[in-house]
Amino acid sequence: MDDWGEVYPEPPLFIESRPATVKLTRSIPKADKQLLKEKLKFQGYSVGQLVPRLTRRATLANWLLSYMNQRGMLD
Repeated sequence: MDDWGEVYPEPPLFIESRPATVKLTRSIPKADKQLLKEKLKFQGYSVGQLVPRLTRRATLANWLLSYMNQRGMLD
């Protein structure tokens, strides 16, 4: 796996960068992939809402929940 610092010497703009968001998604452990639904009761998007900016925001939120979960910061 690439080191983030090597691939992105400057922090990427995740909402604008599909490659950075894909890398972020792949870094979420499988056990944490459903944390948005489990912890925040997120029901997902309807077909008409499936636009990159919304789905990338959901990815960012899920990554943050995963980060918190891995460090024992979630109930």
